[in-house]
Parts: sequence; structure tokens; C-alpha cells
Amino acid sequence: MAALDAVSDQTSARILNYRGYANRKAGRMDVGMTFYQRAIKKDANYILARSYMGQALVEQGKLSEAKAQLTEISARGGEKTWAYRALFASLNGSSTY
Repeated sequence: MAALDAVSDQTSARILNYRGYANRKAGRMDVGMTFYQRAIKKDANYILARSYMGQALVEQGKLSEAKAQLTEISARGGEKTWAYRALFASLNGSSTY
């Protein structure tokens, strides 16, 4: 996470999202989810955070909550993006990222 520490704006949705991802992948799911939530609160249209949070929800077996994030991504115009496709694939049994 040293690279993330070097970024001047630690409150940007992008940095919060990547902190969420790094923590989730390191096995700190609760910490990761907190960062995803903060990223979405900062920018509700940041669909990558919604995708990663949705994939974390799939890992936790919270499929209805993950589907809600997929719906949000779609509603925000993200249906043709990697973020949508990755979460969609996760919901259909593919690996999460």
C-alpha cells in the first residue's frame, strides 16, 4: 500500500476504492468494505467501487446486495463497462477480482 500512501489526495474515491481492494484481498474484508462505502459516499457514480464492493458481497454470500450494486452500475450508465461485466460474471459463478 506504499504506492497509495504516496498519493496526495487520500480522500479521493479512487484511492478509497483501491484501499478497499487491497484490504479485501489481504483478508481484511470488514476494513475493505468500509473503504468501498467511503468511496461510494464520496462519489456515488464511481462504478468501479460499486463493482469491487459487489464482488466482495458475492464472496460473503450476500447475493441480493451484490445484485443491487449491479443495478446501480447499470442505472449510472455503466452497463458496457468492465465494472459491470466483472460483477455480472462474479454473480454467475466466475472468480472475483
